[in-house]
This record gives sequence, C-alpha cells and structure tokens, in this order.
Amino acid sequence: MSAVPKLYDSDAFADPVVEDRERCCLRCRQILPPTAYASPTYNVCRKCRNSRTTQQVDRLKDALTKLATQQIVAATRGDRLDAPRISQVCAEVFARFGGVNKFCEKWFEHLTSAMQDRPGSRLVLDQFRSLAKLAKESADSLDNAGANIAGISDEDLNILITQEIQKTLGDTISNITPALESDLEVEDEENVRY
Repeated sequence: MSAVPKLYDSDAFADPVVEDRERCCLRCRQILPPTAYASPTYNVCRKCRNSRTTQQVDRLKDALTKLATQQIVAATRGDRLDAPRISQVCAEVFARFGGVNKFCEKWFEHLTSAMQDRPGSRLVLDQFRSLAKLAKESADSLDNAGANIAGISDEDLNILITQEIQKTLGDTISNITPALESDLEVEDEENVRY
C-alpha cells in the first residue's frame, strides 16, 4: 500500500503553546519570570499595571478631595458655587422694582385688583396667607434679633436701652435723657434683691 497523504493536520489547529520563559516588560524594561505577568499574553508586568491603576485612582481621589473641599468652603462661607443665596435674589428683585416701597405698591395694586375682579378667589386667599406668613416670619426674626444679650456689657446694654426709649418716645424725652441715664443703669444679678 502506498502512503496516503494526510489531508488533516491536527497540530495545525491545536492551541498555541506558550512558552513559559522570561520576557521583558514594556514599561519597566526589566526581564522578569512568567509569574510576574497576569497572563501569558500580557507584555506589561503586574507591578507596572498596578502602579498605573494606583496612579489613576490617586489622581481621581485628589480631584474629588479638591472638589469636596471647595464645596465645604463655599457652604461655610454661605455662597454655594452652584446657586445664589436667597437674599441676593430678593435684593435684585427689589432693585428692579425700584426698591421695597415700589415693590409693595405693585403688590398691593395687584392684590386690590384681584380682590375687585374675583373676591374670595384662591389667588386672593393665597396672597393673604402669604402676607400673614411674612408678618409671622418678620416678627420671629425681630424676636430672635435681640435674644442674645448675654455677651453685651452692662454699659452697652444701658446705651441700647436709652436709644430704644429715645426712638419710642421721640423728642419728648430728648430733653430729659441725661437724667434718665443715671436711673436706667443695669445692675448685676448678684446685687439685685428679690
């Protein structure tokens, strides 16, 4: 029998044999054993791959830390980077109306117009609720404005009391203010008899 040529070569379709030999890392240029690589097909050693990942993570952490620090500083100062404060918006609105008086005049005109056109409508009732809420908040802010007098010295408190009396009574008291100043002095709690 004559030799029949092989039509199929099983070795040609077999998985390639990767030799476990030392090879050069493309980044650090060191010749390393095969165990230093994550895969037989990788050309960069584990140490170089991990250091690059670590550097990327470090850069990302630095960027996030910087952003968080900016946000904390902005929040502490009260001027967020992404939005203006409410007081800034209110000041601009009042300025565009020509001041608080002009704003109140326009508000009153629109409210009276709405009351004449549709008395008892939701718009009118909502405006009255808004005015009541505004009055309450104003009173609360005034109540809290003078609540912290613990840090004021007796002399400063005496001056504030005198000024408030002068504001309240006007010109009638301006002539007798020096006489009142001696009588209005604040005593220490230790010396007060109950």
